Amino acid sequence: MLRIFKDNNSIFAVIFRELWNLFILNILFLASMLLVVTIPASLIAAFKICQRMVQDKSVSVYADFKWHFKKVSVKQNLSFWLLILFGCVPAYSMYIYFQLTQHATIYSLPLTISFIVLAMWTSLIFLYLNKRPEEGSLTTIKRTLLQQIAEPSLIIKINIILGCFILIAVAVFPLSFLFIISIMVSLCLLLIANVINKSKSEK
Repeated sequence: MLRIFKDNNSIFAVIFRELWNLFILNILFLASMLLVVTIPASLIAAFKICQRMVQDKSVSVYADFKWHFKKVSVKQNLSFWLLILFGCVPAYSMYIYFQLTQHATIYSLPLTISFIVLAMWTSLIFLYLNKRPEEGSLTTIKRTLLQQIAEPSLIIKINIILGCFILIAVAVFPLSFLFIISIMVSLCLLLIANVINKSKSEK
C-alpha cells in the first residue's frame, strides 16, 4: 500500500500531493487573514498559487505564498477593499428589496436588478485577482467588466461555485467547520481559477 504513495507518478500520490498542497494553502490563507486588513493580500496570494496549480506548474506552497503576499502593494490592498465595500451596496439593497417584496410584488424588479449587480460584482472581485502586474486597478476593473458583458457565462460559473460552497458550509454546520479549516477556501479558489483559466484559453 505504501508503495503506491512512494511512487511520485502514481495517481494516488498525485491526488495526495495536491490535497496536501491545498490543505497547507488553506491554513496559510486563514492564518494570514487574521489581521483582517491583510485579507486582500491573503486572497491574492492564495489565488496566484491556485492559478499555478491549474496551469500544472511547480508549486512550493509556503515560499510562493510568502512571495505573492509580500508583493501585494498598499494601493492594490486598498483597491481590493474598495471593491468589497462597494459590493456591500447591492448586497444590502437585495436584503431591503427582499423584505419589501413580502408586502408588494412591485419590488421584485429592483430585487432582481440588485441580485444581478451583486452577481456581477462578486465575479468582478474574483476576476480582479487575475490582475496583470502592468495594469492599473481602474484598467483591470474596466477590463473585467467588459469581459463579463462579453462572456456572461463566466459570471454564472463563478457564482455557482461560490454558492455551492456557501450552501455546503451552511447545510452541514458545525461539521463544515472542519471542511472550512482544511481545504474549503483553497478548493473553491482552485475551481474558480480553473474556470477563469479555461475562459482565457478558449479565446
